[in-house]
Amino acid sequence: MAKSLLNICCVVLLSVLHAAAKRDQELYCGACKALVDEIEYAIKQVKPHKMIDVGSFRINPDGTQTQEKVPFAGSEVHMTELVEDICDKMNDYAASTDTVTQKRTYTRFNKREGEENIELHNISIDGETSKKLKYACQNVLEDYEEELLQIFREKKENKSHLLCNVISELCSNEEDHDEL
Repeated sequence: MAKSLLNICCVVLLSVLHAAAKRDQELYCGACKALVDEIEYAIKQVKPHKMIDVGSFRINPDGTQTQEKVPFAGSEVHMTELVEDICDKMNDYAASTDTVTQKRTYTRFNKREGEENIELHNISIDGETSKKLKYACQNVLEDYEEELLQIFREKKENKSHLLCNVISELCSNEEDHDEL
């Protein structure tokens, strides 16, 4: 009797620990979508004529260098700079709950330069949400940085859907993959 009670307690404890260890899917999905959106916005802000030298900086025996100029926007150097502090942008997001479905999403509440006014409905702006979203963003970036960089390097379409739904499956239950 005591042994079966101990087994039941262990099973209950393990299921509680497993549930606690699960990622909050809505949070991680929102962080993934916000991450892609922020990177896309940052790339669009770079002047198209800005170029960077890439290639070898070694001098060949004939005295020449093998280098070429490529657009800075979306280059490997640019992407590396972006991912260093992109998750700090999560401070500009707040939780938004759909009144019908009670589904939680994350909405940017700070207007970007050049954007029209943002309509905010049913949002909750607090520091705790921003901290959680930033932490989730950092985890997504840590887990999928190579895939993220490859998607941008190859200039894939529907980057958010590809990373957040297909590759990471963080938004696997999402029907509408355009909404943040």
